[in-house]
Amino acid sequence: MLASQRHLFEMPRQICYLNSASYSPLPLRTLEAGRAAVERKGRPWTLEAGFANAQHERTRAAAARLINAHADDVALISSVSYGVATAARLFTIPRGSRVIVLENDHSSPVLEWRLRAEEQGFAVETILEPGDGD
Repeated sequence: MLASQRHLFEMPRQICYLNSASYSPLPLRTLEAGRAAVERKGRPWTLEAGFANAQHERTRAAAARLINAHADDVALISSVSYGVATAARLFTIPRGSRVIVLENDHSSPVLEWRLRAEEQGFAVETILEPGDGD
């Protein structure tokens, strides 16, 4: 059994918060990192010219470690919609094919397919969410 992790959070002892699906409490380390980032953002003139690039490279390296890859295998992109659009343009979907999307999925990964479907002759089909949510 996992030992209590309460000491890792800024949560009063009398609180039992269970709605972590939509708004989870942040660990103290995350709060500290966020505060430090906001302080940096508040004084951008104090940052070295290569700060942003160094952060991007650090992030790519960390993501690569998670999936046992090389940092050069990881691309950072500013939003899901740009990422899906970029990936979608790497290949041609054959006419008559189907692109499957999920019901209630965020619009970003769905929009690119819907925009291209008629012109390129493929169908976008939505898989309905089962009643049991599984």
